Amino acid sequence: MKTSTHVQLDEDVYRWLTQHRTAGVRDNSRPEIQNVASRFAASLGIKDFEASEGWVARFKGWNNIVKRKIVGEILSADESSVEPFKQKLRAYIVANNLYSYQVYNTDETGLYWRSLPEKTLAMRSEGCVPGRKVNKDRLSVMMGVNADSTDRITCAIVGKYKKPRALQHCMDRMPVKYYSSQNAWFTQEIFLSWFHDVFCREAYGSGSYLCYERLYTKKMLNEVLVVLPLPEDIELGVDNRARNKLQNLKNYTIKEAIYNWAKVWSELKESTLKNSWEKLLTSTVSNEEDAETDFEGFTDEIHGMFRNAGENLERQDVVDWLEKDDNDPG
Repeated sequence: MKTSTHVQLDEDVYRWLTQHRTAGVRDNSRPEIQNVASRFAASLGIKDFEASEGWVARFKGWNNIVKRKIVGEILSADESSVEPFKQKLRAYIVANNLYSYQVYNTDETGLYWRSLPEKTLAMRSEGCVPGRKVNKDRLSVMMGVNADSTDRITCAIVGKYKKPRALQHCMDRMPVKYYSSQNAWFTQEIFLSWFHDVFCREAYGSGSYLCYERLYTKKMLNEVLVVLPLPEDIELGVDNRARNKLQNLKNYTIKEAIYNWAKVWSELKESTLKNSWEKLLTSTVSNEEDAETDFEGFTDEIHGMFRNAGENLERQDVVDWLEKDDNDPG
């Protein structure tokens, strides 16, 4: 195998990956490794580097990295500090006589807003269709909510372009606050702008973002997947659902993504938001059972959607796809 031509970059990415695994983060997805490698390359001043799929494969080979499923919480992010932090937070809330509606949490995440599993027929045929790839589009999202789930802060979304074509006529009336940066990542300036202009104006937790991404994914699939062949295709005796799905995916713009994201945020159940605070603010998780059943059967439902649309995917393919951006920090 060809050896690395950028030894320092390889070492930096491997160190980052090792630190994430040590902290209990699940195996990082290929797109996330590509994003991190590109950022490190830019910081090192490397001009001729491309974090391609081939590079990721070679990187894993150089460092003997294999994908294994981590069951449960084998690794942990410094568990010894969790309980002291919870006690300190509760003491602070009591000392300052704060109510749950006055305690807020914000979290950021990466969102691949226009993607399908790589093994779908649409993605397999994408390589044969001229034009840009449609499964690389990424946004960063910031969410905020108070502990009793009565106040949901307007989301901040960061894209690559200052004025995307699909948003040119609605920039001033979007249901989110849109920002842009070179790599669609949050910067200190963007966060402070959102904090002062949005958060501080609207505000007078935590595990929910993962549920939120799942709901967005389902909404996107409802607009992209083609369950039945078109009438003209039936007459000709052909099945062009893969081609039609790919066209739907190309027509699915950042505008649809942002509006769907905002709609899901407004429709997220209060019980789901409250459950995301339980382990932090209470000694016992009284609603833990409800939290588990909120998304019971979700993976099977999504798998069924793909099967109904003519996709011969295994359930594990769907699991891997749903987890692709779980650890993207935004």
